[in-house]
Amino acid sequence: MTGGLSLRWALVALAYAGAVVGAGFASGQEIYVFFSRHGTEGGWGILLAGTAFFLLGSRALDLGAQGVHDYRTLLRLVYPSRAVPYIDALAMLFLAGGMVVVAAGAGAVVHTLCGVPAPVGSLVLLVVAAFISVRGASGVLAANGLLVPVLTVVALMVALHAGGRFRGPGSPRWWVSSLLYVSYNLFTGLLALLGLGRLLPARAERRAAAAAGALLLVLLALALHRALLGAGGIVGSIPILDLARGMGPVWAGAYAVALGCALVTTGVAQTFSFGERFGARRVWWVFALWPATWIGFQTLVRDFYPLMGVLSVIIWWPVLRRRRIVRQG
Repeated sequence: MTGGLSLRWALVALAYAGAVVGAGFASGQEIYVFFSRHGTEGGWGILLAGTAFFLLGSRALDLGAQGVHDYRTLLRLVYPSRAVPYIDALAMLFLAGGMVVVAAGAGAVVHTLCGVPAPVGSLVLLVVAAFISVRGASGVLAANGLLVPVLTVVALMVALHAGGRFRGPGSPRWWVSSLLYVSYNLFTGLLALLGLGRLLPARAERRAAAAAGALLLVLLALALHRALLGAGGIVGSIPILDLARGMGPVWAGAYAVALGCALVTTGVAQTFSFGERFGARRVWWVFALWPATWIGFQTLVRDFYPLMGVLSVIIWWPVLRRRRIVRQG
């Protein structure tokens, strides 16, 4: 394996993690809703989610390497042709919803830190994400290669410095919440990995990329989960930033930078997926979503994400069915 190829699988791993670690994840809202509110058992949910991210991420990369770069092609392998346009429309609705949540998260962060109206921060995020993603896969890899390491280091430092122990009341529904979390997050990850799988012709590289991306997600989620349990619950719409501000201005500034990195990486993944679907020159259409960001970040994470987790099964199910179809053909 050459040095160039080694670097490429590592960049794909960072892009995978960056597609998942968005506003909801890095803010702590997402970790609380799906894991920490279940108490100690939420940690097991994170491990379950990490395993699923590795297995399904590997399948998505394999499909991308085999030439399935467009998820519509994947849908046609499983669903009747008459149903594909409707599922495609649902997928685009989810992609648009994900962009709205990320942009709303940017607005919430800017408003919390600077008092600037949230819609301004949302618009800036859309501009930056579109500017990077219009450059294609190279722009996506470059952005994630730069931003995800910064996000990882700062997030781990803040979460571990916040202290706390794994405690809290248990909940028997932690595994359901974990699977819902994987389901809706896999949608964005799937679209990005199908487009990036062609960059990794060797099977070993694809496995390494999926494993590294999933492991990074698990480590970050466990650290944030620990901090939230230690805090005794959720505080405000951006709980981890609230914790960082309580630790002092330096920590608050550092985590604000980490949040910015998370917002950009996920926004880039989503606009890149949009460009893969409609053409790179049309990523600027995402600005039409700006008014929807005014709904509010906390409301969107609480209400939209779980619904997306249930319905996203329709979209990513072909990833599991693909192998059977190949064998039968």
